[in-house]
Amino acid sequence: MPFVRIAFASPVEADHRRRVADAAHEALVAALGVPADDRFQILETPAQVIYDPGYLGVRRDAGLVMIEIHLSHGRSVPLKKALFAALAERLASVGVEPRNVMAHLVETAAENWSFGDGLAQYADAPPAFCRRLHSLRPGCGASIAPEAGEWENMRLRNARTFWTPPRR
Repeated sequence: MPFVRIAFASPVEADHRRRVADAAHEALVAALGVPADDRFQILETPAQVIYDPGYLGVRRDAGLVMIEIHLSHGRSVPLKKALFAALAERLASVGVEPRNVMAHLVETAAENWSFGDGLAQYADAPPAFCRRLHSLRPGCGASIAPEAGEWENMRLRNARTFWTPPRR
């Protein structure tokens, strides 16, 4: 259930924007096991972007791409690191230098999403991965915020369905 906003610091062609968006989604699928059809993205170009060209020793330039990913909370730090690495790798494959890939995550509870019709679909009927989590930890009920490490443990137990190791 990620919602992704991608801002380009400089004007870029529509086909390049699409390749970057595709690469970002592929990284989410590969690193976090996001379903392939769970894709909601906003592309902004040229965005009004203000950035420090050398913050933390990273040399950025006008090729900067800023990626904001909203998703349900619960991923471990290793999974988040794998996502950031996958983003840099996938975007590099479409011509964005890794030094110009800035990303951050905004985590939210699953009941805070509406996918249309004015409904909070996950508040009343958690998605399949949450129902599976409930079967692993009875009592999690409609409040589907797992404790630290549970998402990762669930993915490892259901590897074929939920987890794909990041490409290196």
